[in-house]
Amino acid sequence: MDKELLADFDQFFEMYKTNWRNGSLEAMKSAMSSTYAAREVRVSNIQDDIEDFGFKDAKQGWKQAFDYFSDKTVDWTFIEVNKVPLRINEVLVMFWVWPTVNGEESKTAHLYVDTFRKGKDWKLLRSYIEASVPLTNLQNNG
Repeated sequence: MDKELLADFDQFFEMYKTNWRNGSLEAMKSAMSSTYAAREVRVSNIQDDIEDFGFKDAKQGWKQAFDYFSDKTVDWTFIEVNKVPLRINEVLVMFWVWPTVNGEESKTAHLYVDTFRKGKDWKLLRSYIEASVPLTNLQNNG
C-alpha cells in the first residue's frame, strides 16, 4: 500500500509544485484543508520570529506572495529531502524551496515539513516551516 500511496502522492505533488510555480492561487487554496495549521520560524542571527497560523492566514499569505511576484520572472527551485507515509492516507514530505527572481537567485531558502492527507483529493493538513535559511548554509551541507 505504501508504494501505491506514494505513487499517487508523487503525481499530486508534481501538480502542487507546478501550481506553486505558476502562481495559481485558486489551486493552492484548494489543496489546503480547511483545518490547516502551520508554524513558521523565521531564522535570524538575533532572535527567531515564530508565527502560528491557519487556513485563512495561509490563503492571504499565498495571495500576497503571488501578487508580489506577478510582474516578475520567477523560477522556483524545489529540493525534496524526504517523503514518509504516516498513515494509510497521509504522507509527510520535507523539501527546500527558493526563488530566482529576474535572474537573481535568492540568498535564502525555506524548509517545509508538510503533511498531506488523501480523502477525495490530497489536502495539506500541517506545515512546519524554517524560513529565511541562508542558501549558503544549504549549499555548504550537501
